[in-house]
Amino acid sequence: MSLVTNARLARAKYQAVRRVIGNEDRIVDCFVRTANMPAYCNRFSRPRQKIARIYVKTDEILKRIRIAILTDVKDNCYGESDDVEVCISKVMEMTDEELVTTLIHEALHYICYTDRGYGYRCMCTRDEHHAMFLYHRDIQDYPTCVSCIETTDCDCC
Repeated sequence: MSLVTNARLARAKYQAVRRVIGNEDRIVDCFVRTANMPAYCNRFSRPRQKIARIYVKTDEILKRIRIAILTDVKDNCYGESDDVEVCISKVMEMTDEELVTTLIHEALHYICYTDRGYGYRCMCTRDEHHAMFLYHRDIQDYPTCVSCIETTDCDCC
């Protein structure tokens, strides 16, 4: 573990872009599955309205990774993002794997828009994090065949 430099950030950007390019369909699928889920965090909340449309800006993911910068980040976090830029902490020590996953994580914020009957709105942060959890779980533990994920009867793996 060491502090992030511009050279390490450039190498991590390259690795992050490679990972995203190979998994764009999975990213979109995870956001769609999350958008179609019923409300799950508060038993007193009203049920979610059915989703009318969803729009995931996959080209925006690569753009956000490529323009990531090193800055001082609040609250001792690895990184933060807004709807314009991705900021990586230059004072937190990170391994190369942590740096790549932080880049991808921050780039996945503000890319999904849902329409539930009142116009397109950005997906809430809680749902974005749930979609990121599904994405990480899918690429780590799950087989690549869709039928393997949905049923246990698949004999491809």
